[in-house]
Amino acid sequence: MVHLKIDNFDAEAWIQSVQNDKFQDAIKGNWIIDEQGRVKAQSVLWLYCWAVTGMGSIDTAIEVQEVFDQIFPFTYNLFKSKVEHEWAREKRYSTRDIEANLERLLEA
Repeated sequence: MVHLKIDNFDAEAWIQSVQNDKFQDAIKGNWIIDEQGRVKAQSVLWLYCWAVTGMGSIDTAIEVQEVFDQIFPFTYNLFKSKVEHEWAREKRYSTRDIEANLERLLEA
């Protein structure tokens, strides 16, 4: 799991700040974080996919990129250089444990 660089409350505020109804509707099933501030790999990939495409909205993509930069210990651009969007799209809803896979990509 990926550790947040800020506390859960502040991260949640950043997530809630995105001004897109589809994004807001999708938070509940896709943003999974534990009490220790660790985010499930699928949730990181879900957020990354929004940062890449904004679901067709450039403004939303830019907003989510800022959220990404504010809450994770790596920037959106660094993550983008290590994780291919197509891989993220394939794995973001995976029911399998992909934590080690994401960790390896981030270490490369």
